[in-house]
Amino acid sequence: MTKYLKQISLILVIVMLVTAMAGCGSTAAGDNTAATSTSSQTSASAENTAPDISKKVELKIYCVGDASPGEGSNMVRDAVNQVIEPKINATISTEYLPWSDWTNKYQLVFASGEEFDGIYTANWAYYQAQATKNGFKEITKEDLQKYAPGLLTDLPEMAWDQAKINGKIYMIPTTFNEFPTVHFAVREDLKKKYNVPDITDLDTFGAYLDAIAKNEKGMVPLDISVMNNYSDLQQIFNTENEYAVVGNVSERNFVYKITDPGAAIVNVYETPEFMDFAKKMYQWKQAGYWSKNAISNKTPNATAFENGKSAALLTNALQATNYSEQWPVQHPGWEIQVYDSSLGKKQIGTPYIGSGLGIHATSRNVDRLLMFAELARTDKELNQLLCYGIKDTHWEQVGEDQVRYIRGNTKVDYTDGLSWFFRNEKFQLNPTGVYSNYDPIFETARKNQVFHTLQAFNFDDSKLKNEVAAVSSVVTQYAVPIITGFMDPETGIPTLNEKMKAAGADKIMAAIKEQADKFIADNK
Repeated sequence: MTKYLKQISLILVIVMLVTAMAGCGSTAAGDNTAATSTSSQTSASAENTAPDISKKVELKIYCVGDASPGEGSNMVRDAVNQVIEPKINATISTEYLPWSDWTNKYQLVFASGEEFDGIYTANWAYYQAQATKNGFKEITKEDLQKYAPGLLTDLPEMAWDQAKINGKIYMIPTTFNEFPTVHFAVREDLKKKYNVPDITDLDTFGAYLDAIAKNEKGMVPLDISVMNNYSDLQQIFNTENEYAVVGNVSERNFVYKITDPGAAIVNVYETPEFMDFAKKMYQWKQAGYWSKNAISNKTPNATAFENGKSAALLTNALQATNYSEQWPVQHPGWEIQVYDSSLGKKQIGTPYIGSGLGIHATSRNVDRLLMFAELARTDKELNQLLCYGIKDTHWEQVGEDQVRYIRGNTKVDYTDGLSWFFRNEKFQLNPTGVYSNYDPIFETARKNQVFHTLQAFNFDDSKLKNEVAAVSSVVTQYAVPIITGFMDPETGIPTLNEKMKAAGADKIMAAIKEQADKFIADNK
């Protein structure tokens, strides 16, 4: 009997093992009924949790800068919509905040109560200010995982860390590496005509402006405007002295030395170097290097250069790629060259939050905007459509990694800033047919690039709004005319610093230092 029971038990064990193995084999092959049922349930669950895109939506997006002349911007927008509508059942509409008055209009868009979905933002474009005033919606990791998981893998963790304000994320940053250095673009044909030496520093740039002032009576040597009369010139000063503006501080006088890990923050208006620079600008103004109405002129320097009114342009290395190829075609006989104003100094690149997309607090389409952002950054063809325009209409590819812009037809040219939101290093092409100094300028920048903890710092000025507004007013009233040579620095700078202190500059400086010190300590 015992022997019989043992045989029965052995048979049962074998049957159970065979059944289990059969079940495993069927599951692996995908033909087991139970496995199929489980798979169906999982699929149904995934469908239930998938975002609902059954309702078509239009995403209203604000760009900073001028739209392309003619129909270029609209052409690209329509082409983008043809790509994204079948994928996310959404289209985009675009509005532009022109350079001539973008700062006022940017703030007005938020203050007006207008409903829209996305807007360009950056550490220099009101990111901190609007985030602390609840102008943006928080972007959570859960939102990203649900609607735009590709962004989480495409962007490094440091990018998201830089975007945090009080521990929360309010923008989708970019990874495009560029340098804020302002360079000198000149009419090389005129430089050769008057036998001016190559531009290697401010003095040789001044020699070129002097030759134009003395010989080209119908031309302004450097026709600066209210848009860049102050900020570009001061950026040149900051580069020359290896300074970087602290975080998102709107005024460029609160800076730190990029070669100093301890980040001693200074107000440059109080330094002897600034007095020397201001004296040079005063001399340039007296010599007629820019017009008498420069302090109120609203015509962009680039427009004046393009129209032949200005012999020089203050620009960055990337913007100059467009100008150097396009304008000689429009003006046969022109030769444009760009000279490096970094003067061999150390340079600091822009942080991840140097450009990005913010979701407006009124947006009802957070899911679709995040889906669009993911597509725009991770889909190569869409990314290049946004960055370069329509292939074979606005650009053509040369070889594997070069782009040749098709420019000169203002009815279709594409030159606006819609691409700034989404530029991705992985999909960028190198321009061809541009100024000959292009490679050396970028090679020098990369060679001299330094990294500093404060690149990612955002200053919280929420408790100092009155002081910040007062200091900004003083800068407009006193610093701008000093930097552009309309006020004698010997008497103007002491008055400027006196007014700055009265406006609360020392209080702002103390708060910046306190927050910056904590930021450095927290990110060691």
